[in-house]
Amino acid sequence: MNKIKARVEEIKIVDEFTFITFKSKDIELKMISLDITSTIEVAKMALISIKATQIGIAKDFIGKISCDNQIRASIESIKIGSLFSSINLLIGDLILESIITTQAILEMNLKVGDSVVTLIKAFDISLVEVLDV
Repeated sequence: MNKIKARVEEIKIVDEFTFITFKSKDIELKMISLDITSTIEVAKMALISIKATQIGIAKDFIGKISCDNQIRASIESIKIGSLFSSINLLIGDLILESIITTQAILEMNLKVGDSVVTLIKAFDISLVEVLDV
């Protein structure tokens, strides 16, 4: 589980959905949720999480996609497994883990140092807690 400390930049409520934009250093992440606590406010710090299995990777990506969070990263390390593999992605000084199939790694010919785009849907980001910082 990837955990990121981030500042709440914007909150929009539409019907029962809450749209929140977070910023962690130079990284902006957008989240959509149905069950947001009323204690969250703009400018507060929060701890958010993203499951490693929810982070997709694109190499040589060109075009448009419906994924709200598309962040450039470089591959710091790869641990190859028989079915699934773990990739550590470096985004600024933040490291996120992505777990994808080993077959995908082979098909994309992913290597340490490659430049990739991380793909994270807004629904795949969770609010862990609002921090009193």
